[in-house]
Amino acid sequence: MKKQVILLIQYAVIIVISFLLYSSLFYPLLNSDDAVSILMLHNFRLPEDLFFWGQDRVGSIIPLLGQIPYKLLGINHLWSESIIHYLILIAGFSAFSTFLNSKTSKIIFAVLWFLPIDAFLGLTRYSFGIQYSFVGIGLYFIKFVHESKSLKKRGKYTFRSLAFLSFLTAVYSTESAVVTIAIIIAVFTFYHYRNSEKIRNEAILFTSASVILGLFIIYLLKNAATVSQYYEYNRQLLNTPAEFIDAVSILFNKVISSFSIDNHNPFIFIYAWLCLIQLISVPIIVFSGKTGKIKAWQWFLIFLLDGMAFLIINTVSHWSLLNGVARRYFVGVYIMLWLSYLIYSEHIINKKFRTIIQIIALATVLIGAISIPYGYKYVFPKRLTSKAKVVSEFQQLGKIGIISEYWNSYGTSFVDPDNIKATPHDGYEIRNHALLDSVLTQKRVFLIKDLWLDSFPDKISQFGNQFEKVGKELHIGDCYVCEYQLSRLDTVLNIYNLGINEKLTGNYEENTILARKDDADIIYKHIVSGPYLSLNPGEYTVHFHLMSGPGEINKSVGVMDIVSDYGNNTIASKKIDPGINSLNEIQEKTTLSFSLEEKTENVEFRIYYYGEADLTFSHISIKQVKSTPCLSSPQVAQRP
Repeated sequence: MKKQVILLIQYAVIIVISFLLYSSLFYPLLNSDDAVSILMLHNFRLPEDLFFWGQDRVGSIIPLLGQIPYKLLGINHLWSESIIHYLILIAGFSAFSTFLNSKTSKIIFAVLWFLPIDAFLGLTRYSFGIQYSFVGIGLYFIKFVHESKSLKKRGKYTFRSLAFLSFLTAVYSTESAVVTIAIIIAVFTFYHYRNSEKIRNEAILFTSASVILGLFIIYLLKNAATVSQYYEYNRQLLNTPAEFIDAVSILFNKVISSFSIDNHNPFIFIYAWLCLIQLISVPIIVFSGKTGKIKAWQWFLIFLLDGMAFLIINTVSHWSLLNGVARRYFVGVYIMLWLSYLIYSEHIINKKFRTIIQIIALATVLIGAISIPYGYKYVFPKRLTSKAKVVSEFQQLGKIGIISEYWNSYGTSFVDPDNIKATPHDGYEIRNHALLDSVLTQKRVFLIKDLWLDSFPDKISQFGNQFEKVGKELHIGDCYVCEYQLSRLDTVLNIYNLGINEKLTGNYEENTILARKDDADIIYKHIVSGPYLSLNPGEYTVHFHLMSGPGEINKSVGVMDIVSDYGNNTIASKKIDPGINSLNEIQEKTTLSFSLEEKTENVEFRIYYYGEADLTFSHISIKQVKSTPCLSSPQVAQRP
């Protein structure tokens, strides 16, 4: 009992240290990707927030569960996110630790899980840790059923159902968990075959039904998601042979750099060499016959195969290559191979040799645990101050809007989302258009130049709005900022600013797109839409620069219109006649004029194509010819 209490105290110390270093409350390098989860929790909506903004993957487990402390208990949104995140990690660790017998192994695993090296910090920061936490919980339920001899039939189905829900949540969190589940099913099938055990029909039926039901639920969730037009995931699934070689080369160079004496972080250097020593020890132990038989070998095999599988998957995945074969994608490799190594080391027969191996492993993970705070203090960013504390300086500016490079956008506003609204600039992907509208409705708007601008220009166009510099450059929240105000609109929207039907033929040298009348895929559809502008009160003139081919006089080629409220409110519209050419000039036939009495959100400029003649489109020019004072406070619309 006393030893168990000591073990729990050791766990608690490790978890508290991890929380004070890597939770959203205290993490020094919290970025916009991290901040999205916090902002979703703060203003959670369904179905918009089912997945990470703009995607149909990376399910919003933490924002969803975070509603319990945030909405029901009234806990601060940042604390709510941190608490829920770590409760899931603790549950996942507790589940995986049941597969280890030695208390030393469990302590080593606790350090691995909660205090990983920087390369695998995604375990505590990103969805990978959430994914593997629920995988571990699901495996625990299966293990409980497998090892329990007194469990009745109803109890078995209860725990199997809990395992199903855990695995389903893992897939919802990160869909790569499908690979792990496939490995689990394959290993257990082999396990029964190896032991000459017949698989019961009820087990086959339950597993099959679970897989089908799980896939159907994930399909429904994905189908309900709003996916950004910039989203490139799954457009190319696998690398070409040349890309595969590039991916392997990138990964190899990253691994080799850890062994360099020139490594800026000496603890990573030591960690890498200690890992190599342990890797070399494995074949020595195997061929020397110093290990006993692993009784519960099925678990060891699952962990080993999962680690090896993701090592291969991350080198053939095109998405991984697009992201520079980022080390965070190897979190599964890290945790599963370490777990299988710890299980293997527990079965070394020679007690003295086993103790030496465990001491080396413990020293390795402790040195790895020290490497991150050392790196933050002396390498980058040379501080341990939390990002939340740094960007809280923006609160002194009051209610503001911020436009910046992506990594300085959401990562600036998360600390006080009620008063600080932020969005990436219009050259970057906009993950949440409602937040964009909120930014543009603020009385004070600031630009952050870091990672984006060399200097603050006197005038700048953003989202179809002209901004004029009105303040001096400030250094606040570890960023250089300057205040701007909206001026009269005079801008051009080209094919890169607008939503363009992907079936259209593009001539990117001339910056035009072509709709062909014989293309059935685009007839009676919008071929141009967006970009969801916010327009101030006033009078406007809009010119559509396009060319329509010859056709019947009494048949229109299409309709150009200006709408708000996602098409529910038509502001102005006009039919497109055949035989028009306003590509390089302004014509009355392709000009729309209108006036707005109040601030209008989510304004779109669209072309609906009938297909009666070919249609070439170039750009849209918008000019505000008269300003009108804003008479009412606008309501922020939500994107469907």
